[in-house]
Amino acid sequence: MRYIPSNLSILTAMQIYQALRYGAWALVSVMLSKSFLMQSEIGRYEQVMMLGTFFSFFWINSIFITLLANYNTKSQNSRDFFFSVFCIFTLFNTLFAIVLYVGQHQVCQLLIGKYELHYFELMLCFFYLNNFSYFIEHIFLLHQKSLQLLLYAAFNLIIQVSFVAIAVFYFQSLQSLFIGLICFAAFKIPIVLYLVYPFCRPFNIQTTKEVLIICMPLVVSFFITGSNEFIDKFMVSHYFDKAMYAQYTYGARELVISTVLSQALTAVCLTAASYDFDAGLSMLKSKSIAYVRILFPIAIVGMFATFYFFPVVFNTNFSMSWAIMNTYFLLLIPRFLFPQVVLNVLGKNNFILIASVFELAFNLLFTFLLFPLLGFIGIALGPLMGLILGKILLIYFCSFYEVPLTKFVFIKEYVLWSIVLVLSYLVSLFIFL
Repeated sequence: MRYIPSNLSILTAMQIYQALRYGAWALVSVMLSKSFLMQSEIGRYEQVMMLGTFFSFFWINSIFITLLANYNTKSQNSRDFFFSVFCIFTLFNTLFAIVLYVGQHQVCQLLIGKYELHYFELMLCFFYLNNFSYFIEHIFLLHQKSLQLLLYAAFNLIIQVSFVAIAVFYFQSLQSLFIGLICFAAFKIPIVLYLVYPFCRPFNIQTTKEVLIICMPLVVSFFITGSNEFIDKFMVSHYFDKAMYAQYTYGARELVISTVLSQALTAVCLTAASYDFDAGLSMLKSKSIAYVRILFPIAIVGMFATFYFFPVVFNTNFSMSWAIMNTYFLLLIPRFLFPQVVLNVLGKNNFILIASVFELAFNLLFTFLLFPLLGFIGIALGPLMGLILGKILLIYFCSFYEVPLTKFVFIKEYVLWSIVLVLSYLVSLFIFL
């Protein structure tokens, strides 16, 4: 089946969609920094949103990776598979909301160090509604609906920014901001129902069991790797005040375009490789090195620009955020290795789980070793080291199935760009610290 050529247009559409989605959230951050809200209030918003993201991202990613790697648009059974995925998603989303609502005080005390966090219920309402909207882009991807995906991306950006702008500049309160986000999420629910309705089938217990068997190792794995990504923020929340937490979180952001390209490439190559394994890996190899040639030079230049960027775009209270962002630029090195795609398509999700356990252990080890030496820069380096060593282990697992690194990575060029990026980071710290 000639899947790859027709897939190029949907790859571009997914990239644009991801760019606009992340751009919308970046605009929200800028609007908050320019609003009348105090920095401590912005930190409170970041904390509550971090909790919602932490407790939802791992099962959302797992479910949709399972869908992309196993869905077949030419088989009637795939519609049963899709409906089972939707039922499992609804169950997980409902459990997410109920468990967090009932245990909100314990969660806040454990992860934030506070017994109560304002606007927690509003955050839950937003996430519960908004989580369903992820079906929209994945349905468009599965059926190669590039134009519809682009139109939805524009709609998503306009509606989100409009609701948030009204909330923070007209009503000028955190409560109105969360109400605006809830309205934004509710606005998309009719689209979800319209797109999902054709997939509705009688509930199939056997298919649902199959989905869970495939999905559960990924759920646990993503939860562990998500802990890796949030350990640094939890430590900053415990050891520093709200103002420093806001400064850290504004710097602790990966290069947006790298997240856009890597997520879009992962989603499309998962679908492509499920049709034609070799062609999918060939696409992964050529596209990933093309992105490295674009993104690594951008990050190298960014290393010397962030020092001046934060005080101008935000304000002088964010003057130390540059050092954290420079550290996060280094995440480009492991992010553009994709051994997990190989294992997902092969159905070897247990190996991904094993690697995530080791990644967490390495993260904790390096975070606690480097924090006393380097302060919050040391905290930011912990997830980087864990992720690098986790990817090395995944590459080793791929070799068990005769899929060497050379099959999906141009090794020499990748290593060269990585060395230059690390050297640029060290020079930037020497100049500006």
